[in-house]
Amino acid sequence: MEIKKEGAFYSSLFNWFGGRDRFDEVLYFVEHDDISRAYEVAYEIGKTQMPRELTMYLMKEHCSPLKYDPLLHMESVPACYLFEGVDKELVVYVNDNIKEIKENAFAYCSIKKLIISKSVESLGDNSLCLNDGEICYEGTKQEFISKFLGKTKCFFRSHKQQSVNCSDGVLII
Repeated sequence: MEIKKEGAFYSSLFNWFGGRDRFDEVLYFVEHDDISRAYEVAYEIGKTQMPRELTMYLMKEHCSPLKYDPLLHMESVPACYLFEGVDKELVVYVNDNIKEIKENAFAYCSIKKLIISKSVESLGDNSLCLNDGEICYEGTKQEFISKFLGKTKCFFRSHKQQSVNCSDGVLII
């Protein structure tokens, strides 16, 4: 898929890279639909900030005016996917092909809603520490509890009390 080389998030991505070669490497992987590898390189270079900038570019500018969902091309939500991202209108659906949400994926982000498929089997540390936004889980409260609570630190560094809207009611963490 051809890269759209304009927009605020594209410029931000470009500015995060110290050298043009690594930027071109990320763009190469995006162009060749190896989105997981693009995120790996972004994380190697910019830890928390680069993956977020890549996410915002892909969602907001890459195929504009069409919507592009990077999660449709991966089996896990990458580390720092939306770390500290702010878009109060953004709804993220972690679909059925996703098995894992990695560490800090949604840490300290402010979005409208995060919907998690019950196909998710693993949550990384701090992965669900949203600053603002609704967390919805497509399974039941008991399924969420038995899969994740006590087995993960997904809410470890939350700045606020978190709740998860499940198919059978609200779970207060």
